[in-house]
Amino acid sequence: MKKSLTQAAILAVSTFTVLAVAGPAHADPVNGQSYRIKNVDSGKCMDIRDATWNLGGQVQQFTCHAEWNQHFVFRKAEVINGRQTWRLTPRYTDGQRCVDVRDGTSNGGELLQTWTCHSGWQQRFHIVGAGGGRYTIRPSYNGWCLTVSYPRYDDLAPIRQYPCGGSNDQLFYIQRA
Repeated sequence: MKKSLTQAAILAVSTFTVLAVAGPAHADPVNGQSYRIKNVDSGKCMDIRDATWNLGGQVQQFTCHAEWNQHFVFRKAEVINGRQTWRLTPRYTDGQRCVDVRDGTSNGGELLQTWTCHSGWQQRFHIVGAGGGRYTIRPSYNGWCLTVSYPRYDDLAPIRQYPCGGSNDQLFYIQRA
């Protein structure tokens, strides 16, 4: 009996250690499914300002609502470094516009915008699980995080790329729309 309890305790500790070391799981969006992307810190949703079709439309946060400029279709792109990348296309554009890092730069603080979909890396994102149903969204070429800019609790706050720091302004809930 004592030996069985000891073995059970060792198994429990080993299992906990493996789970703790394994880290967060990666998100597994469904290809072609529409999602609402909600910031953990502000509780507001990723939004395309004025639902514009114009190139360079600002990606921002705004109070969540039911309109399609807050619905993003996740479309599979290439596998990079063994991980799936995704294009994020505003639902109302029917796949003709993609979320894009402006000017394709890796500069910290660079804005996100909408642009004609193409095969460039600035339109490829890794969706990385952070636990508790939260995710980071990372441009595939630099691994930085999409971040809600200051004033981060306000409507119209732009979304930019910055080095990941684990703060809630870089964490999002990804909910089926």
